Amino acid sequence: MVCRARILKKSTRTSPLSALLLALLAGAMMPTAHTASAATVSITKEQSGLVASDSLTSGTSAYWTFGGSAAQHNYYEDAQGLHLGVQSPSQGTWVNYYAGTPFVNAQVFHAVLTIPYTSMGGNDVFNPGLYVEGSDYNGIIGCVAWADSTGYYWAVQTTTDAGSTWKTLYQAGPSNLPQTQDCTVVTNGSNFLKVYLGGNLVFSGTTMTLKMPTPLLAFFQDDTSSPNSMHYATFFNYYATTNEKVTVTNAPAGGSVQIVDSTNKILASSPVASNGTATMLVGMYVLPLIAYMKSFGSSAVLVASTSSPVQIYGGDTFTVSGPPPIRPVSGIRSGPAASDSLTTGNTAYWVFGGSAAGQPGAKYTYSEDSQGIHIGVQSAADGKWAGYYAVNGNTPAYLFHARLTLPYSTIPGQSFNTGLYVQTGGPEINYVTCAAQTSSSGYYWAVVLATGNASYATSYKNLWFQWMNNQPLTRDCTIVTNGANMLKVYLDGQVVYSNSTMKLGYAYPFQVFIEVQSSYAGQLLFGVYNNYYATTNEKVTVTNAPAGGSVQIVDSTNKILASSPVASNGTATMLVGMYVLPLNAYVKVYDPSNTLVASTASQIAIWGGDVYTVS
Repeated sequence: MVCRARILKKSTRTSPLSALLLALLAGAMMPTAHTASAATVSITKEQSGLVASDSLTSGTSAYWTFGGSAAQHNYYEDAQGLHLGVQSPSQGTWVNYYAGTPFVNAQVFHAVLTIPYTSMGGNDVFNPGLYVEGSDYNGIIGCVAWADSTGYYWAVQTTTDAGSTWKTLYQAGPSNLPQTQDCTVVTNGSNFLKVYLGGNLVFSGTTMTLKMPTPLLAFFQDDTSSPNSMHYATFFNYYATTNEKVTVTNAPAGGSVQIVDSTNKILASSPVASNGTATMLVGMYVLPLIAYMKSFGSSAVLVASTSSPVQIYGGDTFTVSGPPPIRPVSGIRSGPAASDSLTTGNTAYWVFGGSAAGQPGAKYTYSEDSQGIHIGVQSAADGKWAGYYAVNGNTPAYLFHARLTLPYSTIPGQSFNTGLYVQTGGPEINYVTCAAQTSSSGYYWAVVLATGNASYATSYKNLWFQWMNNQPLTRDCTIVTNGANMLKVYLDGQVVYSNSTMKLGYAYPFQVFIEVQSSYAGQLLFGVYNNYYATTNEKVTVTNAPAGGSVQIVDSTNKILASSPVASNGTATMLVGMYVLPLNAYVKVYDPSNTLVASTASQIAIWGGDVYTVS
């Protein structure tokens, strides 16, 4: 192998080096993987909001009290619901019949009401409804329907004098809504009233004067002035809940909570307040909802969920239980110092030069394409070395990588080499190279250390050498050094040389070369380089992690690429120099019990020198 002198401001190279065959020092270092259990963070119901419910299809009406002014009345239950019937004794005489509940501490009252008649003959009127009444029997809210000769109508009405006078808050008709409607009345009996009809909000007020002291009761009632026959309304799926809010506690502040059905449709959602509480409204739905309760962190990562769809009523309170919510891991410092794919055709990052430029008869060239940058050189005469390089002389980094291709397993005569060089930032020709050389005898890869004066290298030491032995002609070379005592070289992800007691004395920042050299005059010979990058170091650091826990870099297949225990100061450090960077992976943090407590929201680009923190 030949390693030439290198001076940034000159284009000459001197003193060929005869290759030194040393013992094979290749080794492999891979992170020790350990398995970890994912956190099972559950959401459980702490309190049910359901106060009362009756499908009204069971045939059991013991919960209800029946009464009214009508002498002719009837009721029965079947699969359709509670059929409540009433008949007037004479034309124009109003009578009623009702089914009432006990007083309950509830604010939401719901039933499905069907008015079977699209119209009534003559002056007949039929008027069924769901009513909510205060404990003094004066204030009443009605979600009602009626039919007369003009068609049928739906309305929301209130009274504060036990029905002597009524105020209409909403009315629809004639005959423009379905004859079966879900009626939901939400009220505190004082100032607040909201009414949903068929899931649509038809009235809402917060400054009402309802005069309905609590507790409240609900009743179904049919009113009619028709003597011609018994007229029925049907009531179905009655329930009462404490309110229309679903509350989740102990959720991650700044995150969100969702109610999600089995098709992944979001039925309700709410941001999480600073106290970890979120509140969602469900009064517009027929309850119970059968759905998942899900909690997300501030980075939209799912941190907790019910294990399956659950029944959800207004007034329910859920809590995020089990292990703490998964916290986000975010980057606070980026490690890349330079990066060039060497495939774009833009070579502005590099300065080109070499001894070939000053050697009469020598040839040199370079170009970029999709394969990389091709640097070519041809000696003026066999046995006379000529070199050509691309250099960057001010790279504030300690890790340097490029993919090198030696296109020739042999050449007709003399020698040709290609390499990645890291050289001191000072005037001396002191460097380390990861390089390949070919001749008529074959090829080899080597790591060489050179020292010299301000003009050329005077001493060479082979740190690692490997003859052909079916080695690939394209290899990833990574040089990691602090320029003082530490040097590590990876070849295709394997550590081929590592030493922490060296005396390099390199001035920082370093100079980086990709270079070809040839003593063969028969033709231009090329080296190909791509995927160059430099990073501040080969370490990935995570701070603010739980002491005694661990940190992992995990790819999309859940393979652990690197891991580290967390020190007492909450810091973990992982080496990634053996990989081609960036890694596209997750950073995951585990507590001492091996439970996942923090993670990046998705796969991210991870470089040596990156610093992350658990937020």
